[in-house]
Amino acid sequence: MENYEENLDEQFTSVSPLYLKPETFKDCKSIANWAMFFSILGFVLTGLTVIIGIILVFAAGLFGAEEFGRSVGLFFLVLVAIYLLPLVYLFKFSREMSKAIRLKNNDFFNAALSKLKTHFLIVGVLTILFIVSYFLFWGYVSSLGIGSLLNSGF
Repeated sequence: MENYEENLDEQFTSVSPLYLKPETFKDCKSIANWAMFFSILGFVLTGLTVIIGIILVFAAGLFGAEEFGRSVGLFFLVLVAIYLLPLVYLFKFSREMSKAIRLKNNDFFNAALSKLKTHFLIVGVLTILFIVSYFLFWGYVSSLGIGSLLNSGF
């Protein structure tokens, strides 16, 4: 068993050229193109979110709700900042993968996969944080409701 694991370690740590079938090259190019599309779409939507946030801040000021407008604007800016980081890594993955396929270069291929790994790591952490905050929010709202019921003498 140890010998088998050592052989696996040697296979993954040895320097060897990148050999992919032609279909795999086409698939990697397609993946890179879709990643570029989604990253650019994300950048456009992020820009629109910033514009909407700014409009909401000014619109709330016109109706006398400056504090609400600032809160909403800050919330939108925080969302944009959080959403921007995985988009940047997805964009970098797309560029590196396109270079790797075009030049058939192992270093660019490894760099692309590293960017994709970081993208999914960030998305995974954000997903876990979202799920935890979701349950914390509903736990807090439920406790307010139960507290309200107990105070009302129900």
